[in-house]
Amino acid sequence: MRNADTGELLIPEVFASRMFFTDAEVAEIAGKNTQTISRWRREGYLEAARFGKRSVMFRRAEVERLVKGEIDFSKPPKKRKE
Repeated sequence: MRNADTGELLIPEVFASRMFFTDAEVAEIAGKNTQTISRWRREGYLEAARFGKRSVMFRRAEVERLVKGEIDFSKPPKKRKE
């Protein structure tokens, strides 16, 4: 996926065919620490899917929202579904 204005890759080619991403992969793509990504998920800024008891994955659309800057961190996050 490329930025419409600059043509810059938003998600690196190595992840081009991926539909789900780990917190480490999201951190690499976004240029953030894995702890930051995990905190944003816990706080409700990022939505993730749980696979089993310990595995958490982020959908491609959620990663794209993060990279495009569509998440407003100045507002309270959405309520998490428990």
